[in-house]
Amino acid sequence: MEYRIRIGLLMLLLLTACSRGHTASDTVIASIEISPTRTNLITTGTIGLTVPRATQDVETGGQVQTLGAPGNTVQFTAVGKNASGNVVDNVSATWASLDPTIATIDPNGLATAVTIGVTTIVATSGILQGSAIVGVISANPGAAQINITGSANYEDKPFTINGFTGSLVEAPIRGAIVKVIAIDGFVKIAEGKTDENGLFIFSNLSNASRKGGIYLQTLSKTASDNPTQVETRNNKTERALFALTSSALNDSLSGTFTTNLVAKAASIGGAFNLMDVFSKSSLLVQQSPPCPSPNTQCVPSLLTAYWEPGATEGTFFDTQQNAIFISGKSDDPDEYDDTVIAHEYGHFILNLFSHDQSPGGTHVINDNQQDIHLSWSEGWASYFASAVYTSPVHVDVAASSLFSFSIEDYVSPQFFGLKSFTTYTTNEIAVAGVLWDATDTPTADDDVLQLGFNPVWQTVLKIQKIPILIPATMESFWTQFAALHPTDANPIQVIMQERKMELFADLGEGGEVALLVDGASQHHTLYQSGSDPTGDEDIIPFTALPNTQYTVETFNLTNGADTSISITDSSHAPLGAENDDKDATSLASKVSFTCTVFCAGTTTLHAHVKRSPTAASSTGIFGSYDIKLTSP
Repeated sequence: MEYRIRIGLLMLLLLTACSRGHTASDTVIASIEISPTRTNLITTGTIGLTVPRATQDVETGGQVQTLGAPGNTVQFTAVGKNASGNVVDNVSATWASLDPTIATIDPNGLATAVTIGVTTIVATSGILQGSAIVGVISANPGAAQINITGSANYEDKPFTINGFTGSLVEAPIRGAIVKVIAIDGFVKIAEGKTDENGLFIFSNLSNASRKGGIYLQTLSKTASDNPTQVETRNNKTERALFALTSSALNDSLSGTFTTNLVAKAASIGGAFNLMDVFSKSSLLVQQSPPCPSPNTQCVPSLLTAYWEPGATEGTFFDTQQNAIFISGKSDDPDEYDDTVIAHEYGHFILNLFSHDQSPGGTHVINDNQQDIHLSWSEGWASYFASAVYTSPVHVDVAASSLFSFSIEDYVSPQFFGLKSFTTYTTNEIAVAGVLWDATDTPTADDDVLQLGFNPVWQTVLKIQKIPILIPATMESFWTQFAALHPTDANPIQVIMQERKMELFADLGEGGEVALLVDGASQHHTLYQSGSDPTGDEDIIPFTALPNTQYTVETFNLTNGADTSISITDSSHAPLGAENDDKDATSLASKVSFTCTVFCAGTTTLHAHVKRSPTAASSTGIFGSYDIKLTSP
């Protein structure tokens, strides 16, 4: 037979202070502290029933502060302290119990036990709060043998390209730590984990040495023996885990219990959704070995995510802390935006197993002149999210708006004409789309390749920082992929060309057509045939007349190009006319000169175009450009 007792909200409230000046700082209250901080009371009341509540994790196993032996009441005191930690005199506080059905508290801070469970006592002074934990226990000993079965689930939010469907579905919390805690002393008496279906079992536990009253916590952290190591914490200062907490179980009356827990989406369900997305992402990587030695199984290290409802930080991967921050903003929360979450995990594993040279910062998906390292990093991350969910759809839901797009057909319900911008190696969605088209399933579309995730991942692993720095760009992906998968090189070229990624040599390489004065411009790539495609130099002839001014200019630079131009005579001897950047804001080149002594008559000159020797850090090692010859 199962008995349930009420358990309160174990919410450890952050002690905060308003932003104030430092004048008269000795009398300015910075925090409220309550004593005792954690204590037990013994109930003389009746047994009640309640539903599970969501809480933050309470550290267990420490010394419980009590005023003598636990009784039916305890006196709390509250003091105000300034920024230096010194007590401020004459501070009054208002008292409240977050669950008065477990313990009440009067205006003077005297708490009285009502029924078995745990609640939080709060003292408020102005905008400041302090908190303490009260655990109400039975007057009788706990059971000598306890057996518990149960499940832990969270409410998930299905979505389509049009946003959340509006329904909630229960999903299992997989591989998470589960604790059994005795309320008497807040002592952990057992620890286990949920299985792939969110189920857990505890057998032959004992609480006979303590008073009755236990509860369970499912933490937002995977167990240490789990192949996937992820956790969700509230912020980088407190670093508190979230916990799905059961109602109290009265083991002084029975030792057999079944408890089924559900983390609500309106409460802390998002913390467990983050864990689930990260776990799925980690498993995809682990299923695609080998990785470079010594981590040959591609097992990612522990990933810590920080998320807190109402927090003002946005969503991003922090390379310095090796952590992911997920927005809890009231107007744009991301804890249920699965593709946004998996996108950030894509950055995490890129930094872990390959390397990432993105400058970061603000970026927009319709920019096709991005830093080529940023477009690779963001494009890879968006592709990775699609690989995790086997779907090209990306969705970011805000409180009053929606932004979504597909990397299959480059359509966005909110941004018309997206496809026209998703071109070149310098656009993140074009990068994501090419990777997706190379790996998606045959039923998804009619692309010439359906390779699956592993060949792409194995190629990404070749873009290593050590021992040789390989630039982290779409260009590097292509050259590494062509070397690893030569039979698939032509098909992926077709896919890339659909997005105007010109990683191939000019058709007339080595025999370029002459430029005509004031004639049509020519289009070229800085990519040469052979085993080493780098270092291409286009040598383009044109006819010059004596004492005539000419201008040779590159423009429409695409795919991360940064050009330089030099002019040579018919025997390719330099004439001293050369240019790198035509002005301070352009990577294009422009040379103006007059053909004098070296043009005794009509002669053939050459425009040599190559990658700038002082190429900008935002550019690639290849690129595309147009060139024209004019004369006033």
